[in-house]
Amino acid sequence: MPPPVVVTPQANRTKQPVFTVYPPVDTVPPQQANQAKRLANTVEAYNFPIAPSAIPKSAQKLGHGLRRGLKVLAILVVLCGLLVCGLGYAAFHYFSAQNTPVSTAEASAMASDFMQAVSNRNYDQAYNDLGPPVTRDTTRDQFKNQAQSEDSCYGPVTHYTVINAGTPSKGNTLSYRYTITREKLSRPYQLDLTLQQGSSGNWQVTDYNSNVGQTPCG
Repeated sequence: MPPPVVVTPQANRTKQPVFTVYPPVDTVPPQQANQAKRLANTVEAYNFPIAPSAIPKSAQKLGHGLRRGLKVLAILVVLCGLLVCGLGYAAFHYFSAQNTPVSTAEASAMASDFMQAVSNRNYDQAYNDLGPPVTRDTTRDQFKNQAQSEDSCYGPVTHYTVINAGTPSKGNTLSYRYTITREKLSRPYQLDLTLQQGSSGNWQVTDYNSNVGQTPCG
């Protein structure tokens, strides 16, 4: 119990009796006081700063690796998409070009011009109708010598007839077949022409073959 407080009256006043004042006595029951103490101790026990948990370096490296891998995967997906689109575009145009009907009018005119030049022995004009696949390996003089040799051996061309005109072949090519009659031959032979359309759109004779060589020179 706290000590009593003594109140001393002032000196210039008449002496009065001295009163002893005691502080109020704590009226909290002991059971509640003990519970309050335990609660305070519990709060103090758990009231301490919690250190933040550090992320292991291995986990950090794993996270960086996953992000890098996702970026690489995204780039690969984009590249594959572009490649597929490019291939699809090229395939579409390729098959469209294959299915586009080829105009045979200009090709037929070129084949007719070549045959007319050979029949008239105008071999310079016939050589002008030839395309690079022929002129690359055969000069103008070689072509003229070959044609003149056939004229000398089998006679000049007296007649020709187209029997198969403008048959589509591989790519922008057309095939023509003629029967040729020569002066010294007892029967006609066949001549096959192949015409191809160049990048400029012009048709040229790119190949010619005949079975005239199977007949002995007359």
